[in-house]
Amino acid sequence: MNAMTSTIKPLTFPGSLNSFVAQTYRILLLTLAAIAALGLISYHLFPRTSLSALGIADSVIWILCGWLGWRRPLRLVLPLFALITGLLLCQLAHWYATVFLMATVMTLGAFVGLTVYAHLTKHDFSFLRGFLWAAFFILLSSILVVPLAHSHWVSLGYAAFGTITFLCWILFDTSQIVHRADAELTPGIAAFELLLDIIGLHRWLLDFLIELDW
Repeated sequence: MNAMTSTIKPLTFPGSLNSFVAQTYRILLLTLAAIAALGLISYHLFPRTSLSALGIADSVIWILCGWLGWRRPLRLVLPLFALITGLLLCQLAHWYATVFLMATVMTLGAFVGLTVYAHLTKHDFSFLRGFLWAAFFILLSSILVVPLAHSHWVSLGYAAFGTITFLCWILFDTSQIVHRADAELTPGIAAFELLLDIIGLHRWLLDFLIELDW
């Protein structure tokens, strides 16, 4: 998930595709495991008052990585993103325990299902690029609209739209992996794109479930 993605250049690497895919998902799984471990540390050892500071750090890292496309050096960016995300997520779990668990299960289920679908069908989801660009600006507007509207239905609508957007990001980024479509795509960057998709989906889905329980 990168709103500033460069122009796609079709490439074919039949001999190295399996290795590329395996490396990508290995890095992704290791990073998710690290986030889970950091989350346990945060949940049991960090005070609940740390939520505000972690929320600010999370906003900054998302602006840098999700909006501005900060990827290099990946050895710094990926661990930093994982650290902040892991510490923040389980602080949120303190406040929304049941809903948080539900959002986590639904996110992982959706990711696995869409990933399997994209790999088995090998559909090209690059046609979603225009929608994702438009969705980026729509979701960006939520920063101003939601606080000013003071409306449950506006918040629910944005949360639903954000959830749909990140489901589409999963299909789009997985398609880029399946087709090796980006000349600059490495296993590490591909894994980071998927990580952003997963975390983004979880956060919007969590907001959606919270609003449903309003």
